[in-house]
Amino acid sequence: MRNDTRDFLYPTILPSRHPVVEKIIRNRHEKLNHAGIQIVMCNLREFWILKYRKTVRNVIITCVRCRRFNLRPKPIVEAPFSEDRVKEAAVFEVVGIDYADPLILKDSKKA
Repeated sequence: MRNDTRDFLYPTILPSRHPVVEKIIRNRHEKLNHAGIQIVMCNLREFWILKYRKTVRNVIITCVRCRRFNLRPKPIVEAPFSEDRVKEAAVFEVVGIDYADPLILKDSKKA
């Protein structure tokens, strides 16, 4: 015979759109060190949440820390070259000169 707890055998039924449900999921998500959907769902088995996966997913998607660390970097769009840089020319036929002096900073700690 299995020795399951009462919470496991008779889970509490909770609606998916209730603010308390969102706080329960968010709290468990943070306690589990920002775990994914499947781990949070397995850990919340004492509750029976309607639309379970969708509700947990929506709460995890709104987690600021998870959003920040799971974002993909945007692709870098290269600027088009000027016509002088692309056309064929002899060596030193097209030259660019920098008229600005070097920038000298007062305190190197601020740089």
